[in-house]
Amino acid sequence: MTGALRKIIWIAVAVTAFLLGQKGCKSESSMNEEQYQKFEENRVLFSEAADSVRKNVAGQIDLKLQDCTGLMPARIIKRLESTGIETVQTVIEKCGELKITFIPSEEWHNNRFGVVEINQSLCDNRSTKGMRWNLDGFRHKHSLGFGNGWFIYTDSDKDPF
Repeated sequence: MTGALRKIIWIAVAVTAFLLGQKGCKSESSMNEEQYQKFEENRVLFSEAADSVRKNVAGQIDLKLQDCTGLMPARIIKRLESTGIETVQTVIEKCGELKITFIPSEEWHNNRFGVVEINQSLCDNRSTKGMRWNLDGFRHKHSLGFGNGWFIYTDSDKDPF
């Protein structure tokens, strides 16, 4: 085999591999849009779950969904599981309100993002309906507000900043 033929074959293999890889690869913005759509489709469920948690939690928790039997009815837990939620966290915010965070599985593209959170916070302006937020100077941290305290936060790395 001549050097020119090897080069042509190598280029053909590289281009084919690239094109196949691109076919299965989604952009961050398209994955964000899928997350947003999935939230909207399940907004009533998340609201029911948050209302139940608010009635039963006064402070900070960090629980796997299966450990939330005292916080939410079994039917809500089962529906959250089928939606891909794994963990429920709460914290008291500086304004004195309870912030509720639902942590989803990779079904919500958690395998692509370091952090994915579905939040209800009555104090955070990122929850303003339609508000798109990016941390200044950091394109990998962003959120979208849905109104009524709801926003999805994503971060494509796992650093705390």
